Amino acid sequence: VNLALDDFIRIALEASGTWQFDDSNHTTYPIIRTNLVSGQRDYQLTTDEGGNLILDVFKVLVADSSGRFHVVNPVDVQSENDTQGFTNGANNTGAPSTYDKTANAIFLDPIPGYNATLGLEVYINREGSYFVYTDTTKTPGVPGLFHRYFAIKPAYDYARRNSLSVE
Repeated sequence: VNLALDDFIRIALEASGTWQFDDSNHTTYPIIRTNLVSGQRDYQLTTDEGGNLILDVFKVLVADSSGRFHVVNPVDVQSENDTQGFTNGANNTGAPSTYDKTANAIFLDPIPGYNATLGLEVYINREGSYFVYTDTTKTPGVPGLFHRYFAIKPAYDYARRNSLSVE
């Protein structure tokens, strides 16, 4: 069933358009807030506050020194040419205006030249709220219209693996 949940979330994220899908069993919104630290360029983002794996980052905001949030523009250091602030060794500080996603982290440029409590806000996609063997009443955190998928998909996979008819 958890593999079906992973599969469903992949399909939902690809089809979500302007509405960002999130498993409704999560108790928090898919937004990470963390402290902005003076002199720190990189911020690891592996899991959210609930320990759920982050699948993608799609928006980053940074507070300025007065606490007002501003959208930070994404760049790709590995494929774009105008990203020398990340790689030239100058380590300029100030209010970040761009970010790069690499591996499990985001990198800010310029490097923050000030501290801001909860001054980094990251909008994410994350994994679903998985089932455990003790769940007896939990339902998938997706619209009820799709709940059958969580019985049919595992049954279909089992039948295929065991050479059973899948008509």
